[in-house]
Amino acid sequence: MKRQAWGLASALFAVAALGLSSRSSAQRATQGGPLTVVVGEPAGEAFTERLDGRRANASRALLPTSSLRIRWTRPTRPTIHPPVITRDGRVIVVGNQGDTVVLNPDGTDRAHMQLGPGPMSSPAVLTDGTLVVVNGAGDALGVRRGELAFRTEVAEPSGPSEGESGRTVTIRSSISSSRLRGGSRTQRTTVVDHDPDASTRAWLLPMDDGGFALAFDRSLVLLDSQGTMRARALSPAPIVAPLVALDHSVAFVGENGEAFEWDLSSSPDAVRARGSFGMATPGPVGAVVATDARHLLAVVDGTRLVSLDLRTGATETRVSVPHGGLTGTFALGSGTTLGGAVFLEEVTLSGTRVLQADRDGQSVPFGTMLSSRGSLALGDAGGAMFLPPTDTKLFTDPSGRVAYATIDGHVGVASATAKVELGALPCGAPLEPTPNAITQRLRPTAGFAGLVPAGPAAFVVACLGGSVSLVEGTTE
Repeated sequence: MKRQAWGLASALFAVAALGLSSRSSAQRATQGGPLTVVVGEPAGEAFTERLDGRRANASRALLPTSSLRIRWTRPTRPTIHPPVITRDGRVIVVGNQGDTVVLNPDGTDRAHMQLGPGPMSSPAVLTDGTLVVVNGAGDALGVRRGELAFRTEVAEPSGPSEGESGRTVTIRSSISSSRLRGGSRTQRTTVVDHDPDASTRAWLLPMDDGGFALAFDRSLVLLDSQGTMRARALSPAPIVAPLVALDHSVAFVGENGEAFEWDLSSSPDAVRARGSFGMATPGPVGAVVATDARHLLAVVDGTRLVSLDLRTGATETRVSVPHGGLTGTFALGSGTTLGGAVFLEEVTLSGTRVLQADRDGQSVPFGTMLSSRGSLALGDAGGAMFLPPTDTKLFTDPSGRVAYATIDGHVGVASATAKVELGALPCGAPLEPTPNAITQRLRPTAGFAGLVPAGPAAFVVACLGGSVSLVEGTTE
């Protein structure tokens, strides 16, 4: 595998301005020994993909209810990933090729880094402020307070080891002990059945003790905040969705909807099959969310919200929309009033709307459509046929309001009875569909990369083209 120059010195000089404080130390463990890890939530408005370790898409802060406006807009580099928001309000955007920009809460530039080559994984922020990301060369990089805290390199596959059915790679962890110079130590271990292109499908899950778990293809690795290997395991199937935090373990889903649990130990049976979401056709499920320590929720086949019990393997369909389509994005309600509620996006012939479903599976649509543009098309015989729903974005707040970005480019906040929208379209309007073929009738996205909370009455909109905007409003 050819490696591109990383530009370490310039990257570390630029990130020195971050000034992120350390508030925790990692639990250290020896590979193969007893290991107890608490899976929790580091501080920050949005410290990983889908905001938190449960992937709940639920904000801690209330959304604005009126007077939406764009406070600032800044250009960055094209990205497909949502930004992360630190506990002091800084916005970190990782571009597709590793160009990383840190913005202050007022939108001014804080730092620039080059962490490529691309493509890049979604970024994450650990409890001590370390920014971690996996690049296209297979490096898991950690940058903290202006220095390279660690680099875990996944090298070129060297062929199957004796007794192994898959390919073997070497993981080498290099830990810098000073800002731009100093010693390093190297640790080598082996992970089997790794796809050399798996860095494009890598997911990071921070732990509340300072470390993080990493998944790529079928490999599962647990590191502490210093880059030291703590445990590793192998998934029976390629991992196709972000790792999800339970209490003392991690759940994940394979390519055909199988659910697995990793107990974070280094024992041979650390990963166990826990059931399946029962997909009608092969392919990845939509978003996967942990509702508690034993239950996962996922959108299956674009038409059902399915709950899976990790202890019994039993599944239950919570919501079914056979004549419409559910996007892969949904959010969990929180608090005593909304605990157990789920907020989903349903795309119909007449447009996109929010469904609020309770624990018993009863769903009620919001009174106002988010968008009047649908995602259904007429087949050759004139009958309606469903096309895969266009990706849209949403998250919810403790009051049950939903921040959204729709397929027609609109951004706003909706409740069960009303909505308020920005007058501008932060990412522009989508192209008009063409009538030449059914596959071309699907409404394209307006180019949203992410929608994440940024404190009380504020949220950030990131566009695929790299533009980032802070949206603010007022609350009642």
